[in-house]
Amino acid sequence: MPMDVLLSEFLYGRIDYSQLAADYYIPATVFIQVIHAALFFLIVYYLKKRKIILTGSDQNIILGLMIVLVILNTALANLVYTGLFRDMDISITLYCIIGLVILIIMLFDNMIVNVLDDMAFDTERMMRKFGVKSHKGLIHTIGKILQKITLGGLGRLMCFKVDPSIKKLKVKDFAAELVRMVFEGNQYFAPGTSKGDALIAFVNRMKPILKKIKAKGFDEQPADIADLIINSAYNYDIDDYNAVIKLK
Repeated sequence: MPMDVLLSEFLYGRIDYSQLAADYYIPATVFIQVIHAALFFLIVYYLKKRKIILTGSDQNIILGLMIVLVILNTALANLVYTGLFRDMDISITLYCIIGLVILIIMLFDNMIVNVLDDMAFDTERMMRKFGVKSHKGLIHTIGKILQKITLGGLGRLMCFKVDPSIKKLKVKDFAAELVRMVFEGNQYFAPGTSKGDALIAFVNRMKPILKKIKAKGFDEQPADIADLIINSAYNYDIDDYNAVIKLK
């Protein structure tokens, strides 16, 4: 669809899908497919250059994303080109959008787990992914620890209290759940809950280190990393699932 917009603007100076389809349907379709193929080649070239090796599950999810995107593009094209908002095309579009969201969440979930696993079992691969060139031994050691250590063990190590209900929860699963929530919607590691209190206690212990990280917010002002982590773990104001945008 973005290429259709560019072509329409280039040829007519306006967005006119119907005229574009009537005048150049076949050439436009061929041109757009060539652009898609070129983008796919560039992505593969980038992955190969960075020596990024995708796992089998990552490949399956990406394949699913590509298939859903093709179907979504076709459904949107039918809606826009014909101007007939048929129930079938609308339903396909909605289902594809839902499918995209689910697949993207699955991909991020895989990435989180894979990064934690690579730290312990394939440290060099993890370092290539993030462009890290040193401290291989330290990363490998931290990865091994994360594979085994539980929240209870971390609490004893860093001297903070962990609720008995989550003491046996592995730190890597806790971290994966925390990052996953950012993409799923509402965050529920609230103060007063077992997981929320454990996160706050951990971050408070890490504050001397986190303060050394120089970061800026959207307003270009210095940002407190500790506060950012805590605030991103819980919905303090707007419910993501029941948000209302008022249009003036």
